Amino acid sequence: MANHSTPLIAVGSGENTGITRNLRELAELINKYSGSVRFEGRASDGGPSNIGLVNSGVADIGVTHPDLVRDAFEGSGDFNGKPHENLRHLTTIGMGAQILYTLANSPISSISDLKGKRIIMQGGTGTGVMGRLMLKAAGIDPDKEAYCERMPGDKATVALRDGSFDAIFVFVFIPANYKRLLGDGKDIKLIPIDQQIIDRIAEQHGKFYMSYNFDGSELGLSSRVLCLAMPVVLVIRKQVPPDAAYEVLKILYEHSSEMIGGFRTVKPQDGLLGCTISPHLGAEKYYREKGIFS
Repeated sequence: MANHSTPLIAVGSGENTGITRNLRELAELINKYSGSVRFEGRASDGGPSNIGLVNSGVADIGVTHPDLVRDAFEGSGDFNGKPHENLRHLTTIGMGAQILYTLANSPISSISDLKGKRIIMQGGTGTGVMGRLMLKAAGIDPDKEAYCERMPGDKATVALRDGSFDAIFVFVFIPANYKRLLGDGKDIKLIPIDQQIIDRIAEQHGKFYMSYNFDGSELGLSSRVLCLAMPVVLVIRKQVPPDAAYEVLKILYEHSSEMIGGFRTVKPQDGLLGCTISPHLGAEKYYREKGIFS
């Protein structure tokens, strides 16, 4: 195998987000076990911007959403007329959930109540994309009938609690450290998302959008709420050497139990879940060997 002295750059989300921490943990694992591949995890603006970074060669691997990958590769949707043909699928690293929450004493009880409200899109740009989809599916124009602002997590909960904003959307890994995200949760309530809204989004944007029952007991809450979930994928530049892509997958799957972050639950059989474009040649080789790709 060739020695790749220049590190593969993988981009996640904001500086203090779980996704970025997970990528840096993966980098430590790959740099520990690989004699040929160097790996570096970096912060970014999130899933939508990661697609452009990978396609242009600024980064080699990026965390993003499967529907955005499909649209970018085809040059449709938000990427209309600008196909991103350098993208290839590497793997699916797990499931993520879009959670909506507010203060426990807030009159907001459903997503429909967000009309005319001030809403935080917490974390990376992917949260904003999904939040806008959800508002539109609920019949709310996010540009005209609500005020939406992106904000990092440490500032978001402060702005909610001081009354500057009314509710927060945040995209998190499943399972996630929700106590770290929301504190003890005693002054927080989770807002359920109607199944009809989730079905509408899945019909319009892809069947990989699905419902997920979040157990509020992780926050000391008694309720279970329905939220929107989807696979979280890694895309890779097609120009990355196949042996390097293969090595990344091999180490990820064989040593995931050594990780403490969200990537610890990855399984090869889920690697093509949410795959909307062709796998990278190195990934294809790995999945063929495992009997997953034919």
